[in-house]
Amino acid sequence: MPRRISIPTKLAIAASPLVLAVGGLLAITVRHSLDDASKQHRSAQIVATWAPINVAIDAVDAERGRVGMTDLDGSNALATDAALIDLTSAVQALGAPPQLMTELSQASQGIATARAARAAGDAAASLGFDQVITDLSQLGDLLPAIAADEVLGRDLQALSAMQRAREGISEVSTIVAAGVKGQPIEAFGFGLLIQGNRDAVAGFAGAAPLEWLEAWNSSGVPEALTTSQDRYMSLLTAAPADLPGLLARTRLNEYRQSDRKISALFEGFAAQLMSDARARESAARTSSRNSILAASIAVLLAVLIAWRVTRSITRRIRKVSAHARDVATTQLPNLVEALRDPRGRAALPQSQLIAGAGSDEVGELADSFNAMQTTLVGVAEEQMTVLRRGVSDIFVTLARRNRSLVDRQLALLDTLESDVDDPKVLGDYFKLDHLATRMRRNAESLLVLAHTETRHRRADSLTIDDVVRAAISEVEEYQRIDVLSIEPLTLKGQVVADMSHMLAELIDNAASFSAPTTSVRVAGQLTAEGYRISITDQGMGVPGDRLAELNDLLATPPVIGLSVEPTLGLSVVSLLAHKHGVRVTLASMSPGVSVDVIVPAALFELGERSERPAPPAVVPTHAAPETLTSPLRMSAEASPCQRPR
Repeated sequence: MPRRISIPTKLAIAASPLVLAVGGLLAITVRHSLDDASKQHRSAQIVATWAPINVAIDAVDAERGRVGMTDLDGSNALATDAALIDLTSAVQALGAPPQLMTELSQASQGIATARAARAAGDAAASLGFDQVITDLSQLGDLLPAIAADEVLGRDLQALSAMQRAREGISEVSTIVAAGVKGQPIEAFGFGLLIQGNRDAVAGFAGAAPLEWLEAWNSSGVPEALTTSQDRYMSLLTAAPADLPGLLARTRLNEYRQSDRKISALFEGFAAQLMSDARARESAARTSSRNSILAASIAVLLAVLIAWRVTRSITRRIRKVSAHARDVATTQLPNLVEALRDPRGRAALPQSQLIAGAGSDEVGELADSFNAMQTTLVGVAEEQMTVLRRGVSDIFVTLARRNRSLVDRQLALLDTLESDVDDPKVLGDYFKLDHLATRMRRNAESLLVLAHTETRHRRADSLTIDDVVRAAISEVEEYQRIDVLSIEPLTLKGQVVADMSHMLAELIDNAASFSAPTTSVRVAGQLTAEGYRISITDQGMGVPGDRLAELNDLLATPPVIGLSVEPTLGLSVVSLLAHKHGVRVTLASMSPGVSVDVIVPAALFELGERSERPAPPAVVPTHAAPETLTSPLRMSAEASPCQRPR
């Protein structure tokens, strides 16, 4: 099953654990940051609850201070109700903790009871308001319990203790003020109130941070409170008759001034605590946003890196795969076609090496494939060379063996011909001689195809008409060849044999592809381009596309390998023409085909024109074989084994 999965998918699966691990770690970090932001937000909400608690306490205290007055307008009651509504909303914003809701419910019921008592003129109404203030203060005492931060809990505890001290000092001021007016003061209860204030101040000193303690001690409030409270307790203990007068001389205004100072300190501490809580909340939110942003960037970067690495590997693998596919489907078939091309025109495909594959295992694979491809093309080139050389060697071996046998056969025929006088027998011997000469031409065609020089080359110059006669003597249906006017010109000796061979192939081809009842005409004349030999038949002709292929073959010599042109004679003509710079062109006639052979002037001895008389206009088609005996053969009779044809 894993083998069926693509490499990109495998790499993606392999990279997934790393991406998931990075994402998981970052998710934990983000979650921790979000939890911290949520914690700081709740801490800020808890600290913010102090404001409505203080407002509610001050409102109840203001409403309590009007007890006994007859001109009540209800404005303080409305302020108290509004403060309690705001406090209820703040507590519900904290999630409505049960303990806080219980105290708030008791305070709401207590304010209703105190107002009812006040309306009935009950003197205990003041105690009802005191209980409401106590219940509201309990709300402040419960806030540290719901704070998750230990440091914040201690600060809230210190603030709650200061609130109790502040409320107790205010109550002491009220009692002392009432005593100055002559109202009785219950000594035991007053003593408990003083002791409660001292305990609250001690609780504040034990829980407050160092900064708050320094501000508290430098305010002078602790010494003033201690002095005033000690004096009040000593007066109540003595209980003199002139207690109102003595209380009036205890500097009540200074005590009340301490009350105002502690209220200012309390509000300052509460504001500072609120400011710090909001700053921490803002920092936590900023940190959480930064964490989310950093986590997103990190995950995106991890995914991008994994994608880039995967893409880099898969792209190079696909490049190697595509190159291998191209080699298998395009270059190798082109290489095979080049090896099979009978004319050798198809060039071997160039090695297109894989570049930029890197230096890792994929790069090593690409290098190995490049080396294999280079070796393959090199082996193909060497194989093509060896193959063609082997075919040429076969051609040479066969040609030389056949020519040796033909030479021996011709020598034997010459001996037999010299011993026979019967014309009929001589005619038969001449036919055998003619067949042997054609066999020798075929053997030499193999040598031409193998690009090998024949061993015996004629060195004597010869007139062009003799060369034509020599070519006709090697054609099977020589009786159908009509030689028209041929302008006499002497051909150089080193090209006589090749020219005769080339003309024999062309004339034989014209006779083979025309009807037996028709004739093939041969004419020659000197032109501005060179010596022009025209060969015309009256056959069926050649289609246009095939004619173009044959002219292309004549213009471009083939390279002989395992595959050769079916028109072997024209291949020989092309090679010989290319060797001596002769231009051969086929053209359609109506009917038949004409061949124009343009022999360059450099192959003739133009300085000495032959004085041999021009041949008759047409050679009779019924001429006896003896009249067409090849001049080449006659010139070689002294040494039969060296006959060119």
